[in-house]
Amino acid sequence: MVQYRDNYFPSLFRKFIHVLTGALIGGALLCTPSNAADTKATPTLEKAIIAFREHDYASALSSFRKLAATGDSGAQTYLGLIYAEGLGVKKDMSQAVQWYHKAALQGQTDAQYTLGLIAKNGLGAQQDLETAVQWFKKAATQGHVEAQFNLGMMFTDGSGINKNAQESARWFREAANQGHVHAQHNLAILYLSGDGLQQDPAEAANWFRKAANQGHVDAQYNLAVMYAGGNGIGQDPDKAAFWMRKAADLGLSDAQTGMGLLAYEGRGMVKSPTTAATWFQRAANHENPQAQLFMALLHARGEGVAEDPVTALMWLMLARARGLTDTGLEQEVIALLNKDEIEQARQRADQWKAQ
Repeated sequence: MVQYRDNYFPSLFRKFIHVLTGALIGGALLCTPSNAADTKATPTLEKAIIAFREHDYASALSSFRKLAATGDSGAQTYLGLIYAEGLGVKKDMSQAVQWYHKAALQGQTDAQYTLGLIAKNGLGAQQDLETAVQWFKKAATQGHVEAQFNLGMMFTDGSGINKNAQESARWFREAANQGHVHAQHNLAILYLSGDGLQQDPAEAANWFRKAANQGHVDAQYNLAVMYAGGNGIGQDPDKAAFWMRKAADLGLSDAQTGMGLLAYEGRGMVKSPTTAATWFQRAANHENPQAQLFMALLHARGEGVAEDPVTALMWLMLARARGLTDTGLEQEVIALLNKDEIEQARQRADQWKAQ
C-alpha cells in the first residue's frame, strides 16, 4: 500500500478563482430598451412597445418609424434593435447604428450602451475599443448598470483605455450597488487583492456573499474558501460546506474537489472517505487535475474506493496530461505494478481521454 502523505490533504485551500468575468449580455448581442425608458413613454409609444413585445413587429415598426421621425428617442432605440436583430425586417446593422446614434445623441442610455457594445464587438463594422469606451462612459455616468460593468472591465483589461485599477473599482462598485452580480464578484476580488482600493478581506467576503446569494458560482466558491480558512472572516466549517455545496451542485469542479476535501477531513460534514471519493470522482470526470490526483491517492490507499494501483496510475496519468504531477506518488504506484499492468493503466487513460 502506498504511504499516505499529509500534504495531499492540506487544511484547505490552494487558491481563489481570480476571474473577472466579461459582459454577459444574454441571448441577443444587443439589449432590449429598459423598463426605465418605457415608463417615460407616451401612450402611442407604449402601444408600439406592447406590439413589439407581442411579436407584432409589423405594427410596432410602423409606429416606431412615425415616432422616431418626430425625434422620439425611445422609438429610435427600438428601431435600432429591430434592424440589428432583423425582427420583421431584413437585418441591417447600418440602419441600426443610425437609429441608435440618433437616440444616443439625445442621451438615451440604452442606445449609448448598445453603441458601446457594437463598437466593442465590431458588429457590422471594424472593432473600435476607444469608441466603445466613450459610449459606455456616457451611459455609465447616467447610471446604466451594464455600461458601468463594461466600463469597469475596459479599465481592468486596458481595452481602448489605459488600465486603471481605481477606475475599475469605481465602476464595479457603481454597478454592484445596483445589484449587478458579476460586478459584485469582481469588486470582491479587488478588495481581496487590494487592486485599486485598500485590501479588505472582510469587505471582500461581504461582496462575495451578495453575489453568492444571487447564484454566482465563483462567488459561492470563493466565499466557501474564506469560511474554510478564516481569511478576513471567522472560520466556519458549516458555512464553508454550505457554500461549497452550492457551487459544487452548479457543476464547478473546483468546488466539487473542495467538497471532497471537506468530506475527507470531516469539516462541516460527517467525515467520510466514501463521500469524498464521490465528489472527487465528479470533479475528476470534469478533467479537474487536482481531483484526479486525489482519486489516484484514494485508489492507492483503498480509502472510500477499492484499493487498485492500476486505477491509481490511470488517474495519475490523466492528471499529468492536465499539467499536474506527483512524481513521488507515481513512483510508489509504479513500483507495485508489472509492465502489463502499467500498459493497462496507460490504455485506460487513453480510452478515458477519447470519451
